[in-house]
Amino acid sequence: MTPRRTALALPLAWLARPARAQLRRPPRVGYLHSVSIGPANNATRLIVGALKARGLVEGQTIFLRAGRGEPAILARVLDELVAIDPDVLVAVGAPAVLAAAQHVRRLPVVGVDLETDPVAAGLATSVARPGGHVTGLFLDQPSMAAKWLDLLLELAPTVRHVVFIWDAMTGPHQLHAATAQAMRRRLTSDVVNPFDPDALPSALATRTPGTTGVVMLTAPGITEHLPRIGVSLRAARVPGVTFLPNFVGHGFAMGYGIDQAHYYARAAAIVDRILDGDDPGAIPIERPTRFRFAIDVRITDALGLVVPNTLLAQADEVLE
Repeated sequence: MTPRRTALALPLAWLARPARAQLRRPPRVGYLHSVSIGPANNATRLIVGALKARGLVEGQTIFLRAGRGEPAILARVLDELVAIDPDVLVAVGAPAVLAAAQHVRRLPVVGVDLETDPVAAGLATSVARPGGHVTGLFLDQPSMAAKWLDLLLELAPTVRHVVFIWDAMTGPHQLHAATAQAMRRRLTSDVVNPFDPDALPSALATRTPGTTGVVMLTAPGITEHLPRIGVSLRAARVPGVTFLPNFVGHGFAMGYGIDQAHYYARAAAIVDRILDGDDPGAIPIERPTRFRFAIDVRITDALGLVVPNTLLAQADEVLE
C-alpha cells in the first residue's frame, strides 16, 4: 500500500487499488467528444460524472476536449490530448471514435458510438474480443430508425411526409434504414442538418400540418440544440420522435432509445478495467440492454392527437 504521505496528490478513490497504487503518477484519462463538452451535453455530463465518482478530477486526472463538429478542430484537440499522455482515451461519437482509432494506435480507446458497427468499420475483430486497442459501447442498430418511424405513424397515421434530422458525420447507416422504411410505407421524406438553425423551420414551412412528422436520428452533441428544435416543432404543429426518451419535454411527442444514465456509466467501468491493467482488446464491446419509451401527452393533446392505448401500454414514462 502506498504510504499516505507520498500519495496526497492521488485521488483517494484510487488508493484502495494496489495495482494503481504502484503507478508512478496519478492515472490520466482523456475525454474527446465529437461536438461538445458543455454542461448541457448529456453524454459528457453522464460519462464525466461517472469518472469523477471514481475519483478523477477534471483538469488534474481527466482532461476534456471537443471537436465542435469540425474535422480540423477534432484532429487538433486529439493531438492536444495525446500530448497530455493519458493512460486511456474516452472517445464519444462516431467522428471522435474513428479519429482516435486511426491516429492513436497504441493508446487504449473506450469508444461511445451509437452509429457505427465496430466490426464492419475495422475497429474490432469481433464484439466478444475486439483484439486491438479499441473497445467500449456501440449501438449500431439501424433497425431502430425504422422503429422510430413506425412509432410516429402509429401516433399520427395521417402523416405522409417525414423530415429526418440527421448528422452526416455519423455515417449513412441509420439514414439508409430510415429512408428505406419511409419508401416501404409510401412516404416522401426530407433530410435536414440538426446543427443548422434554419434547416428544420424551412423544411416544415411549406408542409401542411397533419400530414408531416419529424424523426430525429442519433446525433452526438444534439442535446444542447433540443430547445431550438422543439420550438420549431411546436411552431409548425408537427409530431416528432426522438432517440432521446429523457428529452421529450422539449417539444417531441415521443422518445424511444437507450437508457442513457445506465449505458453511459458503463464507459467509466471499462476505463476502470483498463486502468487496472486489463487489455482493451480482451474487453468485450457492450451493447445496450435497457431501453426507454416516453410519451408527452401535453404535446399530443396540443396537436389534437389521441395516443393509442397500445402505445400507452408500452410507455415507461407518460408526461401529463
